[in-house]
Amino acid sequence: MMLSRPFAALLLSLPLASLSPLPVPTGLSGLSGAAHAAAGARTPDVAVQPGPRLTRMLELLRIEELLEILREEGIDYARLVRAEMFPEIAAGPWDARIARIYDVTRMRGLIETGFAAKGGDQDAEAGTTIAAPALEQAVEFFSTDLGQRITRLEIDARRAMLDEMVERQAAQDYARVMEEEPARQALLEEFVAANDLIESNVVGGMNSNYAFYSGLLDGGAFPFDVSEEQVLSDVWSQEDEIRSESEIWIYSYLNLAYQPLSNAEMGDYVAFSRSDAGRAFNRALFDAFDLVFNTMSYDLGRAAGNSLRGEEL
Repeated sequence: MMLSRPFAALLLSLPLASLSPLPVPTGLSGLSGAAHAAAGARTPDVAVQPGPRLTRMLELLRIEELLEILREEGIDYARLVRAEMFPEIAAGPWDARIARIYDVTRMRGLIETGFAAKGGDQDAEAGTTIAAPALEQAVEFFSTDLGQRITRLEIDARRAMLDEMVERQAAQDYARVMEEEPARQALLEEFVAANDLIESNVVGGMNSNYAFYSGLLDGGAFPFDVSEEQVLSDVWSQEDEIRSESEIWIYSYLNLAYQPLSNAEMGDYVAFSRSDAGRAFNRALFDAFDLVFNTMSYDLGRAAGNSLRGEEL
């Protein structure tokens, strides 16, 4: 499992944006439809009960630890939103609202709902979008010593890269790998391609931008009409910068996370990612986290819009 950070840059013309790790369609032509879905994302009224395999899979992925990191990333980003957009508003009420948005229990519920959002496959694991055999193979892989090492390394690297100095060093280390370790570089490229990480992050980031912008509009941020065409044009204008940010961050993160793995172990991980089960699991996981990031982005935008309009938080 590899998830890139959700908020990597300030890119919108406000200027504010969020970069989601998680994907939506694999082609950018799917932006508009996915963006509409993002704008409509809400916390579900009815909790989805995950099946036993999904529950086990989330345990193996140390999902609670990951969500704590995502919560910290989100809160840091939300504070930056306040500082750039309405620094005159007291921090206390804003922080209280943000804590409700980035609630770990809420995010866990969204993940479980995301797995079930496109159900209907008669062979699917109960309460998920993924066929039971594929989910079982994913459970088997991540239950191994290698699978558990990978999960631990990914979470540790993500936590470490909350520190800007670590992030800068990771980028420098990756630049050295590109120059001096062609075999390792090739494995990293294979892993990125197998999981469609760049394109997925670009589309996911643009959809998160759209969701944030939609939240601003619904929150009353603008005293004038803003058309959907204007919003989409602004979002599309960020594509190149989002792509550049994504590539740098993803490769720096992967190189940092997988440094302790041998090339043979990396090869095994790439092989799983390329398998039918690996691809199915990756798509289902991305769909689940896409709901999380788009919901968070919309809610953050709406909170910001309320603040700009002068509503009490």
